[in-house]
Amino acid sequence: RGLDDGLRIVMATAYGRDEVRAQAQAAGIEAFVVKPVGASALVDALMTALVPNVAPSARAVATQEVASDLLAGVRLLLAEDNEINQQIAIELLEGAGARIQVAHNGREAVDAVHSGAVFDAVLMDLQMPVMGGLEATGLIRADARFQALPIIAMTAHAMVEERERSLAAGLVDHITKPLDPPAMFRTL
Repeated sequence: RGLDDGLRIVMATAYGRDEVRAQAQAAGIEAFVVKPVGASALVDALMTALVPNVAPSARAVATQEVASDLLAGVRLLLAEDNEINQQIAIELLEGAGARIQVAHNGREAVDAVHSGAVFDAVLMDLQMPVMGGLEATGLIRADARFQALPIIAMTAHAMVEERERSLAAGLVDHITKPLDPPAMFRTL
């Protein structure tokens, strides 16, 4: 079937190796998830398959257009469970000069902030295993030392209700996934 018929294919596999990804892409598969599949990974894969402006080539062009010193010296905590999203965000942010520490879930994010490491901002995925972003933000905000720390939601849910829930939980702004580099940099 052609791409113009609306059909999109997302492959679920237990093998996340590069050669499997290359074969899947060559066969016309728009996105894939590695088993076991978490809710965040599934949403991200579906967004990649359904939203045409998130092709890797578009990301590469957007990355090249960002000044390498835009975020020079900025220290960010990236709380994101999806490895593909981590890789994309890290490449974009480090390419702009930021230093990144990764937390794979909300619990790790809370621990990283409380560890004494200094962050200029936190990019917080809302849907993560172990502890979600809203709960993690609440625990971070419960400590008076981190009341002014900018915590920015990263989510595939761009609905007004989700944004309001994020702001009520103490997040200061919202970045939608798949990541739109210019919008992400404006928010930061």
